[in-house]
Amino acid sequence: MRLGLGLNFFIIGVEILRGYFLASILTIKNYKRMYFFAFLMIFVNVFLQLSVIYAFQNNIHSDFKIIIYVVFSSYISITCSIYRTPIFSDKIINGDYIVYAIRPLRYISQFIFEELSFSVSFGVIYSFIPIVCALFFLNSGIHLNYIIFLLSYILSLILATEFTIFIYSLTVFTQKNSAIKALFHSVCALLSGSMIPIVFLPDAYIRIIQYLPFASIVNTPIQLLFGSQNGNNLILCQIIWILLFYAFNLIISEKILKFQRHIGG
Repeated sequence: MRLGLGLNFFIIGVEILRGYFLASILTIKNYKRMYFFAFLMIFVNVFLQLSVIYAFQNNIHSDFKIIIYVVFSSYISITCSIYRTPIFSDKIINGDYIVYAIRPLRYISQFIFEELSFSVSFGVIYSFIPIVCALFFLNSGIHLNYIIFLLSYILSLILATEFTIFIYSLTVFTQKNSAIKALFHSVCALLSGSMIPIVFLPDAYIRIIQYLPFASIVNTPIQLLFGSQNGNNLILCQIIWILLFYAFNLIISEKILKFQRHIGG
């Protein structure tokens, strides 16, 4: 009986996940301009970061790794969910939240499926960025670390999704996400490595920041790409944060989200 019930929930979960992927693909098809401008923003972001770094580091042209770091940090930042307002948060505000209550799955499960689907879609759209960068690595040893980078990048997408859900579940109480968004984005930009590479921070700070969830999302995959000697600890740190935030979401966010009372616009 329990096995059959569990199988039914698994099938339902797969179908919902499939639906979110199809929805994200449809969004891509109908909003091509939005993704085009997002693509331009990647170049703007890379230009601004390199400009800031060059202002303090005159040897930027001789440090190819710094340029690659900035390019990859921009790619990861735009594909993961830490800089994207979750769909469920907007639905809390506009009153469409009831759509989640009619499905036989936990709120957290639905939100993970939903946000992760869009993250993967963004990752596929802009996948040419790491592919083009890989061409420059053909004559170096860095390309051998691409598989490890890909594994860590997948963990980053999952961690970013769970972290974002945990933070934006507070929308239930605030009924607005502007303040949460501004604070969350600012802290992520400062501590993740997406604003400026973490390697430029003092060593005492790096030893702590590199193990925080912010850096685990952006900085860790790039460090593994460069063959960090601390790679095993960084991967383990990502897994631990994923498990912790999943537990936090089940215990805390799931209860918070049940306080939502909107049933219409």
